[in-house]
Amino acid sequence: MLFSSITFLYCFLPCVLLVYFVVPDRMKNTVLLLASLFFYGWGEPKYLIFMLASVTQSYAAALLVERFRGTKIAKAALAVSAAASLGLLAYCKYADFFIGNFNAVTGLSVPLLRVALPVGISFYTFQILSYVIDVYRGDVPVQRNFIDLAMYVAMFPQLIAGPIVRYSDIAGSLKNRKTTLADAFMSFKSMFGFAGIPAVNAASLYYLKSNLVLLIVAAVGATPLPRRIYEKIGGTAGGSRVLAVLTPMAAAAAVAVCTAYLIDGLFNPFVYFRF
Repeated sequence: MLFSSITFLYCFLPCVLLVYFVVPDRMKNTVLLLASLFFYGWGEPKYLIFMLASVTQSYAAALLVERFRGTKIAKAALAVSAAASLGLLAYCKYADFFIGNFNAVTGLSVPLLRVALPVGISFYTFQILSYVIDVYRGDVPVQRNFIDLAMYVAMFPQLIAGPIVRYSDIAGSLKNRKTTLADAFMSFKSMFGFAGIPAVNAASLYYLKSNLVLLIVAAVGATPLPRRIYEKIGGTAGGSRVLAVLTPMAAAAAVAVCTAYLIDGLFNPFVYFRF
């Protein structure tokens, strides 16, 4: 599932936000975890096994580190956890690479494994390493709630695109956080560059009026409607001839409109044109 897809923007994200703000605080991490697992498994559910296995081994390793802190068992638990995480990453990314080079050097024909690279495996692998290492160093207490740890690893906003977040940076927010609808609304405003502007005032109305056409075009263009209309018209002989004429005209009009918006927004056309 892509962040720019219709499924994510108009189905998945609104449903997750609605459920998140409705359920009690003790259930919020569970909601985020289930939503993240659904998001990750949307394309290839089988890769959930890799991620859940990595989370499980790191959860157990951190408990061993905490229980046997300062002993060789703690060091062994850290080493095994790191080897398991990095080994899985190396297997998925480099197994066929090494087999191919081995065949080239030896002249053998060892079949390739054809292992597909799970999306986001690098991100969650290094986040898991961050957690176990932070516990080993004593920077954070061990996380005894498996759901909270899994939510930290699988959180869908950063799962497939990063960034890598150290566990010590957000450990305190896994339980002790307060998010209101006002905070969510402010986040949406920040996404569109209106963080410091009230919801309704002269400035916000001006921006809405100035960009209303673009917002409408973007909203309609994000739906399957334009493509369906284009295919329906182009399915006939007369329609294909009409499209052959209208397509370059529409492209030229789009360039003209975009240029006009750039000039209007900058108030300095000399940046774009050398008169």
